[in-house]
Amino acid sequence: MIRKRLTNFFILSYNIIYRQQAVALKEGEEHKRKHYRCVIWFPSPITPDALAKLNDYKDLVIYQKTPVRVLHRRANKEREKIIHSMHAEYVNPHYAILDLVTSAGTYVFIQFAACFENI
Repeated sequence: MIRKRLTNFFILSYNIIYRQQAVALKEGEEHKRKHYRCVIWFPSPITPDALAKLNDYKDLVIYQKTPVRVLHRRANKEREKIIHSMHAEYVNPHYAILDLVTSAGTYVFIQFAACFENI
């Protein structure tokens, strides 16, 4: 057992893993999907037809920089992420519900705020 004192916590034990195990963990990340549902507010009125265009996007590849909230533990670089599917449900001219299926690690908020400016 290793006991090393750090700032406010202790490491009680750790395990060394082999390269094959690390590769298997990384490969698993590539196949994970996250599901999101959000309510969207549009400052300008939007039509159901314009909103329906989002439903046509499948496996949309985007490139994202590392979010500020994780910069202390990850390199600041662009990473490829995938929006597997989107389904937009019209509520009224200023509101919609959006269901997203994305690759794990996709930073949803900023990316989609930019997408809706072009509808």
